[in-house]
Amino acid sequence: MSKKLMGHNVHSISEFYQELADYSKDIDKDSYGAGDFLNNFEKEMAKLTGFESALFLPSGVMAQLIAIKIYAEEKGNNTFICHESCHLTRHENDAYKHLANLEVKFIGEKDKVPLAQDLVKDVSSLVYELPMRHLGGDAPTWEQLDEIKKRINKV
Repeated sequence: MSKKLMGHNVHSISEFYQELADYSKDIDKDSYGAGDFLNNFEKEMAKLTGFESALFLPSGVMAQLIAIKIYAEEKGNNTFICHESCHLTRHENDAYKHLANLEVKFIGEKDKVPLAQDLVKDVSSLVYELPMRHLGGDAPTWEQLDEIKKRINKV
C-alpha cells in the first residue's frame, strides 16, 4: 500500500521551474550558509522545534554523521539509537561505523514508528527520520514527537 503525502502535487518541468522562479524572485542568493533567506529559515526551524539554533546542511547523511559524532565525542559514548528503517543503517554501507567509529542500537518495533517509551539509556544520541519513508511515510503526531524530545533530553 502506498501513501500520498499531502501537498506534493505532480508538476511538469516547466511548471516546477516557473513556480521556483516566482517563489525566489525576491530572494538574494546565499553563499555557503550566509544569507538572509537561509539564516532566517534556520531561525524559524529553531523556534519551531524549541531549540536555541538550527543549521541547514545540503546533505542529510552529512548532517547526521556530523551531529552524531559531535554528540558521541561530547558524551564519550559512540553508540546512537535509531529505528531499523533508518537510511544510515540501510543504505549508507555502514558509513557511521567505518568513517565515524560509531555503533548503533535499534529501537521500536519493525513496522511501527518508535515512540518515547522505545528510547533506551546509555547512548549519545537519537536519529529520528521524519517521515519514515520505509514505513510508508509514517510519522508520529506532534505531541508524540514532543514527548520523544522531552525524554531524549533525560537519556
